[in-house]
Amino acid sequence: MLLANVLLALAWGALQGELSTRTLTSGLVLGYLILLALVRGGVLPPSRHVGRVHRIVGLAAFFLWELVRANLRLALDVATPSYHITPGIIAVPLDVTTDLEILLLFATLVAIGPLVRPASESAPLPSTRFGLADFPG
Repeated sequence: MLLANVLLALAWGALQGELSTRTLTSGLVLGYLILLALVRGGVLPPSRHVGRVHRIVGLAAFFLWELVRANLRLALDVATPSYHITPGIIAVPLDVTTDLEILLLFATLVAIGPLVRPASESAPLPSTRFGLADFPG
């Protein structure tokens, strides 16, 4: 299916008369939508490519929605006279073992939004745990 998607993107670029990044990207999206419609319609058998891309797009949409919700909640809390966010520390056991995995986890959580921060040295945790501070910092 991935090969079919790339071929549809190349065909789209050829029909547009240029093989630029913009036309190939729009061709990949259009080709994926065509393949998705064919799989959902029963014309093509289910494939890992179509399902995986659908789940990745769904996860990205969910993440963006939660990011917007968290920031709006924080903005509302800051704009009102009362303060509703309660500080707290949550310790979550880790399954990761290497420093690279822990670094990627920290980088992801720092980028999530204003309500999630890695624990600092002021709140030391055991090395097998990961701390999240539930307050703007």
